[in-house]
Amino acid sequence: MTTASTPSPGAIPDLIEAWHEAMADVRAVVDDLGESGWRYPSLLPGWSVADIVAHLIRDQVGNRPV
Repeated sequence: MTTASTPSPGAIPDLIEAWHEAMADVRAVVDDLGESGWRYPSLLPGWSVADIVAHLIRDQVGNRPV
């Protein structure tokens, strides 16, 4: 098993910015979803688009119930 290394303090702002950019891309996609789009299956077996977005949101808010 591999473990993630701790980033240097100087890299943290870049990582945070990359995360915000990625979440902005996700939001751009989900903003255009219709009702059926949320139920569409994702590439992850057994997970819908809504499941994936909920997972990302839980990560964003610290795994608190949404």
